[in-house]
Amino acid sequence: TVTFGERENYSSVVYCGRNLGRDTIPGSDGRCGPDDGPQCESCKRLQHGPFRVDIMSRKFPGLPREAFVGALRAKGGLMDVAMEHLSEDLGAKECEMESRLVLLPPQDQA
Repeated sequence: TVTFGERENYSSVVYCGRNLGRDTIPGSDGRCGPDDGPQCESCKRLQHGPFRVDIMSRKFPGLPREAFVGALRAKGGLMDVAMEHLSEDLGAKECEMESRLVLLPPQDQA
């Protein structure tokens, strides 16, 4: 389970909230999020991995999958930049979610 950052400029960044220590997450208090700051390596991989479209659809539930794929392609595959593009350039409004949690299906371990 991950959440989106809650502070300005971090609302499209995902965090797991685990306390892994300052050596593991340099430049942080040792915790991955939950509001801002550096991500742990697992969250970085998630943010740049195959679930990007699923994560983006939680923020913009009314947009079709093609909009997310197009935004990712236009912005070099970077999810946070693509989400900013959707918010600003296309005028899409982020969903006010009751919960900021993003639940993802387990990955196949094969």
